[in-house]
Amino acid sequence: MKKIQLLVAGLATISLLSCDKAKLDIKFDAPQQTIYMTLNPADTAGSFEIKKIITIPNLEAKAKENGVNDLSKIKSVNITKITVSLDSIKAPHENFDSLVSGSLVVRANKNSTLSPLNVGSFDNIPQGATSFNITPTSENYMVFSKESEIEYTAKLKTKGKVKNKIYLKIVVDSKVTANPTN
Repeated sequence: MKKIQLLVAGLATISLLSCDKAKLDIKFDAPQQTIYMTLNPADTAGSFEIKKIITIPNLEAKAKENGVNDLSKIKSVNITKITVSLDSIKAPHENFDSLVSGSLVVRANKNSTLSPLNVGSFDNIPQGATSFNITPTSENYMVFSKESEIEYTAKLKTKGKVKNKIYLKIVVDSKVTANPTN
């Protein structure tokens, strides 16, 4: 009986030692980012770019809350949801009827060696919509999430005049994958 117990304990130890480290990955939500932008009135339809620099919420603090004490242990940061809505306080009777399509691009504000990254795009906004989702790309956003500041650029295409200022509120949700044992 004692030999069987030792055999089982030995197999369990070998099993744990040979365990795939990827199975030890943990996932947690990155700090949410909220970006406010304004599309100014225009007399003609066309393409517009709006840029906004934001300070990145502290990823290191969020990682430590989840047992990851070193940012080098983070394997990926992927955007899971991008929601665009009207800032209803400033635009109570507006909608997105003048927008046709667009994309959201991010670039590092201070680190010029990082190439800009298209994080999502949209088209076919329902008539009368006051909010919609941008389909995020599957790109790893990790290098940008470690920057202190980043610049978001909304590239928008309109189908007619933009009669009034459109106040945008863009909320970006992300998921972090880390392996604190690596």
